[in-house]
Amino acid sequence: MDKLRTYRNRQLKLGSSGKNALASRIAAVFLVSVLLLSACSKTVVIQGAVPTPLVSQIPLRLGIYYSDSFKNFSYEESLKSDGNWTIELGQQNVLFFRELFTTLFLEVIEVDQEQLSAETIQTLGLDGILVPEIEEYGFLTPGISGLNFYSASVKYNLRLLNGQASVAGEWHVVGYGKSEGGTFQG
Repeated sequence: MDKLRTYRNRQLKLGSSGKNALASRIAAVFLVSVLLLSACSKTVVIQGAVPTPLVSQIPLRLGIYYSDSFKNFSYEESLKSDGNWTIELGQQNVLFFRELFTTLFLEVIEVDQEQLSAETIQTLGLDGILVPEIEEYGFLTPGISGLNFYSASVKYNLRLLNGQASVAGEWHVVGYGKSEGGTFQG
C-alpha cells in the first residue's frame, strides 16, 4: 500500500502536456464517431483504432474493474435541429482503457467485481483496484452551436481503491475534440 500512497501523492503525473494529450485522444476517438452520420435519426457505434499512449510506466500491479454500465455506456439525445442521436461508447471505452492501463502500469488484471477481499487482493498480488466511470458525455452539432464544427466531450472519473476497498485516489479527466462541420458529410 506504500506504493499507492507514493503514486497518489504523484497524482499519476503525466505532465500537463501528457495529460492534455491523453484527454484529447479520448475525445477524438469519440468525436469521430459522432461526426460519421448525418441522417435524421442517428445511431453511432464507436469504432476505431486506439493509439498506444506515450506515458512512463508506473510500477503498480492493479486490478481493473469495468462495470456493466461502463462497458455498455450509451448516450441518447433528441435535438430539434438535428434529430435523434444514440451514441454507443461502451466497447470503445473498454478498448481504450485496456490499451492505456496495460501501457501505464506494470501489470493489469481485469476483475469481475469492484470490491475484492483483502485476501483476494493479496493472493492476486495487486496494489489496488482501478475503476473507470463516465461521469458526463456531451456533444454539439453545427445546428446547435451555429458554428461550422461538431464537438464532443467525455468526463471520466478514475477511482483507485486500496486493499481495504477505501478510495486511495481519484482523478477526473475530461477529453474534448472538434472537427469541421463539412468533414464527414456525404
